[in-house]
Amino acid sequence: MKNYITTAELERLGVCNFTEATMQSLIAQSEIKPMVNQIEYHPPLLQQPELKQYLDAQGIQAEAWSPPLGGTGGNLMQNPIIGDIALKHHKSPAQVLIRWDLQNSYVTIPKSVHPEYIQANADVFDFELDSDDLCQLKALDQHLRTSYWLTTFDWYTGNEQ
Repeated sequence: MKNYITTAELERLGVCNFTEATMQSLIAQSEIKPMVNQIEYHPPLLQQPELKQYLDAQGIQAEAWSPPLGGTGGNLMQNPIIGDIALKHHKSPAQVLIRWDLQNSYVTIPKSVHPEYIQANADVFDFELDSDDLCQLKALDQHLRTSYWLTTFDWYTGNEQ
């Protein structure tokens, strides 16, 4: 990556699964600050508010990967609180989770190969989660990661594991 930056072949940079420490290390050694950090973000499992606050302060956009985490990715859409909020708004649990991302200023790119789900995933702009909904979803955070966290880069100077 350093070679691309120094030869001006790289104008924009996005990263994935960077913690605050790995991001600080990258920024300290790079001429180009990342524009996006794609991170794990799910209301009932892992919300990472401190990382989001750091990214916002740095002007780096947070992107949620696998936002609804349904299908083969997990069972978040079976959560009864998410289900109750979905019923309240006449939406699906996936739509509630996508709306959660949007209202928390995350870029969200839900994945589906089914045309009906793709269309439903885009139908999230005709409702908003209210403060009670947001509080209930925030309270679900289990600080549980579903993927490993990368800190083994040859340029990384921290000791985080």
